[in-house]
Amino acid sequence: MSGPNRRVGAYAPKGSSRTPISRDGRHNDASDRCSAAAFASAHIADETEATSDLAAQAAQQGSERANLVREDIEFIAVGTTTPDMIFPSVGNSL
Repeated sequence: MSGPNRRVGAYAPKGSSRTPISRDGRHNDASDRCSAAAFASAHIADETEATSDLAAQAAQQGSERANLVREDIEFIAVGTTTPDMIFPSVGNSL
């Protein structure tokens, strides 16, 4: 493979819908997590999906978009503020 081949994958939690975040001072679970980042809405995963599950789906989508197989991939970058656990990182779980 010559040169960088960068593709992005994304995945929203199954069965999720955009959860509006209150702007009038009332807080809910989503507003506590997202208001500091100025999000208007958020997708909230239920307790059956971990961050690594979402990352795995996004990685699969990105590799399909780039027409790559596992053996072609040397590195996957994962960034999150909501890891499954402190250690090991979500990237290691992939």
